[in-house]
Amino acid sequence: LGWNGNTIGGNITIKNTGTARLYMCAPATGTSAVITINGDVIQTGGTFSTNGSSNGNTSITINHNGNINVIGGNFSISRGSQGGTGTTVWNLADGNFSMRNATTQNSNPDGAKFVFSMQGTQKLTLGTGNTLTALPIEVMNGATLSMGSSVLEGTGNFILDAGGTIETSLPEGIDGNLKNTGTITLSNEGGYNYIGTSAQVTGNLLPSVVGNLLVNNGEGVTLSNSVIVNGVLEIASGTIISGGNSLTYGSEASLKYSSRSSQTTSDIEFPNAGGPKNLFIENRSGVTLHAARVITGSLSINGKFRLGDFDFTAASASNTGRTTFVVMNGSGSLILTSTGQSESIFPIGTSSYYAPVWLSNTGAADIIGVHVSDDAAAAPEGGRIKVKWNISEGTEGGGNYTLTFGWITSLEDALFKADRENNAFIFNLSDTTEAGSGPYTRQFSIQPYTVSRGGITKLGPFGVGKFGEVTSVEENVGRIPQNFVLRQNYPNPFNPSTIIDYQLPVFSKVTLKIFNLLGQEIETLVDEYQMPGIHSKVFTIHSSWSSGIYYYQLKAGNFIDTKKCIILK
Repeated sequence: LGWNGNTIGGNITIKNTGTARLYMCAPATGTSAVITINGDVIQTGGTFSTNGSSNGNTSITINHNGNINVIGGNFSISRGSQGGTGTTVWNLADGNFSMRNATTQNSNPDGAKFVFSMQGTQKLTLGTGNTLTALPIEVMNGATLSMGSSVLEGTGNFILDAGGTIETSLPEGIDGNLKNTGTITLSNEGGYNYIGTSAQVTGNLLPSVVGNLLVNNGEGVTLSNSVIVNGVLEIASGTIISGGNSLTYGSEASLKYSSRSSQTTSDIEFPNAGGPKNLFIENRSGVTLHAARVITGSLSINGKFRLGDFDFTAASASNTGRTTFVVMNGSGSLILTSTGQSESIFPIGTSSYYAPVWLSNTGAADIIGVHVSDDAAAAPEGGRIKVKWNISEGTEGGGNYTLTFGWITSLEDALFKADRENNAFIFNLSDTTEAGSGPYTRQFSIQPYTVSRGGITKLGPFGVGKFGEVTSVEENVGRIPQNFVLRQNYPNPFNPSTIIDYQLPVFSKVTLKIFNLLGQEIETLVDEYQMPGIHSKVFTIHSSWSSGIYYYQLKAGNFIDTKKCIILK
């Protein structure tokens, strides 16, 4: 055809070439050819290939944004040897590849290949009636090749690059898909997905070290050999069965639960030793912890995580909203090890309702555990929130805490709901005394509603309500903060609104601005002189803003502080 530099805007259909062969190009020795196809390649008969050249040092690139659908004839990557020094790359940047009742071969075994490069999932469907003499394949970083039950045969090579993923539904795992006799190269940094509907094994081809591993098989997946996961192990359905082998994690690895039905952790994927650094709960039906566990990284919750009677320890925790939290349905507590001057959230609740705690500590840093339970006993002097929070520290004494307690309206008794402003006080229930010192910060605009106070040096059981004598409102108003402080927004992540609190010890020119991930200023919330005191600003996003990480920055005099917030649509 003599194509070079051509762009084919539509489909290419090959029905019959008689006794001839149809080639796209034939570059001269030492030259290249680049062809772009923006439609599908459909072949029902004849012989079709990129080239049939024996010219050496040639480079042929097919950039294809469409599907390959072959149901007859001979469809081959290269029918020429290119002198053994040339290359042919058919780059499938979009679309799927299907073949049945056809023949494919390759006369340039070391230099020609089909490359799956789409950032997403592409399907390779090899039906019946094929003669697969050689079908060389490479799966690039970011691409997922879903082979399903297809079986690759012939002498072609198969390469899975770092960051690429292969997906299988065969009972034998990837061993069943890759029957080719050519070289099989599977990266230790690749991903391996098991999505069968009957029980599967991982297969002996699975490397002993992998990047990501996905189990999405309700009948379970059994390890054929021991494996180390350095990226993410995701349990979308079913379970991992050890088969007498071990599953361990690299130092930065994560475990994710993402089923649509309830799940329970186990020793296989969540061992007591050698477990993941981070844990992701992406299951709205809920994940139940089977035993006490400790991770050194973060707990991220987009669902329900039920502790039962077991403690769970992490460096930090986050959640996506008031319906996603750690459920305290037993005696277990959420314990965070990295609690200091930066505010930490404990995204917790009872079996039914969200009741989070935010905590910062200007004293000696410590390990903090928090538990919340139902408590509807009437407050002696007024209304209350119908839960009790128990907060403990690893080393008793030496802390100077600011505590923020949150709740939703379902947890308010009638007296509290009728007059929130005059009932939202923090009490230590061990001696029924008002906790802390200085002014309160209250917000009743966005649920969870919150009340906050600093100067708390004694931890224990806490309640929000009017349990006894309280500091007068006039006394609170008269207190002036001692330092500039920018607090973590709440809720976080959020959509569409969140609260940003900050405090000023002196009269100051204040700016509060929002920046995107590139550091570009996109919104100014405050730009004015303000009196000393505690200030709150409601930040509501524009409908055009996308989900992701943003930053807010407070400037007041010589004070500058920046914090991260997350928009989740």
